[in-house]
Amino acid sequence: MRLADDTTVLTIILRHTNVSDEPQTTWLRFHPFMSMADGASPSAAILVPGRDPQSLRLRRLSNAMQDSHYMEVSGYWMAMNSGGIGIWMTFPTDNFMVCAEWNDDTGCGPGTDKPFRPDNFCPEVYPHPQRIEPGKSVELRLDYQPFVAADKNGQFTMDLVTENQRGAANRFLTLARTNREVVAPHTMNDFGNYMHKRRERFALRDWGIVDGMMMVPGDQSIPIKTRLHAQAFEGFGKPLKVTYKLTIADTFGKVVKEQVWPCEVTPEARVIEKSEDLSITDLPDGRYRFVLEAFEENNPKPVHQFEDTCKLAGVQRKAAAAARVRAETGVPLEQRERPFVKALRTIEVPVVTAGVVAIGVEEASGMERRDWPVRVGVPFASGVLAKNAPVALTAPDGKPVPVQTTVIGAWLDGSVKWLLVD
Repeated sequence: MRLADDTTVLTIILRHTNVSDEPQTTWLRFHPFMSMADGASPSAAILVPGRDPQSLRLRRLSNAMQDSHYMEVSGYWMAMNSGGIGIWMTFPTDNFMVCAEWNDDTGCGPGTDKPFRPDNFCPEVYPHPQRIEPGKSVELRLDYQPFVAADKNGQFTMDLVTENQRGAANRFLTLARTNREVVAPHTMNDFGNYMHKRRERFALRDWGIVDGMMMVPGDQSIPIKTRLHAQAFEGFGKPLKVTYKLTIADTFGKVVKEQVWPCEVTPEARVIEKSEDLSITDLPDGRYRFVLEAFEENNPKPVHQFEDTCKLAGVQRKAAAAARVRAETGVPLEQRERPFVKALRTIEVPVVTAGVVAIGVEEASGMERRDWPVRVGVPFASGVLAKNAPVALTAPDGKPVPVQTTVIGAWLDGSVKWLLVD
């Protein structure tokens, strides 16, 4: 651990030397527990650059007892609040696979007398495990630089950031710190019961931030709900048009529906905040890809994108349910019980010989399916089915059925305990 003489940079160096006579595997990890306990701590957040240099991922530390893992490992990230207090963190990218962060929730929270402290957190980078030959060493180096609002951006360490990443790192650092009152508090998780499959992920543009999300139902009678958001930074100049487009495509990639919402940010109205619904009652049942994109004026490439895939089954499901109700009205229970249930109640359980298992399949949704894939887990007693023994599936009439199997559990003797059958 080394503190620089002329800056606030703290360098951590971990070295593991194999002093044994045999190769050893090691996983060097460093857990830096931190705190940002000042008046702006409710806005404290972890900021990670996205795969696109002009996108950003953010998680508010106030999301109690929530862990985050980021596959983006650009070599730099930071924690910051809207008051300008934070820490700049850099690392070499050649041996790291994940950035992780969690709140320090040890012994606190519901059922304890210790309140949750969102300003206590632990950011960590995960290196790859390494195999060390006898007498050899591996080393892990990390740089941490705490800062306050008055610190200049040019004072931040870039020693561990690769040459080709330094331009993006400086842009990320400058935009996020200069516009911290917009960037740090931003969240889309406070908008009703919206499905939000990602941590906060939004575009970090030179003029402001752009975000958008949607909730896609599985029933066409419920409209798609969207939230469209953008906010220009302080000192933003001329008006800028921001257009949101929602595209729906079928499984063949054919666009079946499209909706555009034109918006604009101006120096007088720096915030776009809209909730828009899109009816999908005209779509037949099926699986679709939904893409919500945001475009800047005179830029054909989307600056923000949110995708989802969903199966719509409202039309056929409702029709099948209505037909079932009509067919069962006034019919005694014995006559309207499902065939599968009746079979379970009335048939004699077949005598199962060693290595033979009977499988029952029921279509419970009321839809007629032919040649439809089925997946089931099949248990076996210890010693009944060897690990590499051939497996066959036959229909009730004895004809072979195409099948794929995967061993997902084994007994201590190596025989199959659970077999996944497709």
